[in-house]
Amino acid sequence: MSKYNQDDYDFIEDEEFQAFLKNKLGEKFVPRYKFFTILNRCKREYIHYLNHPAMFKNTPLY
Repeated sequence: MSKYNQDDYDFIEDEEFQAFLKNKLGEKFVPRYKFFTILNRCKREYIHYLNHPAMFKNTPLY
């Protein structure tokens, strides 16, 4: 099992991550500073999800 790294992972091409981020952002307008905070938090959470799939077996990602 390979460990994923936040610096090396391609978040742009991952459609599941895009859906996860869109779910976290919601439909409202988000200012730029807040967007980057949410984006970085989602990246950390998603990498944790990828590295520990057994913890989230019965929990939907989004």
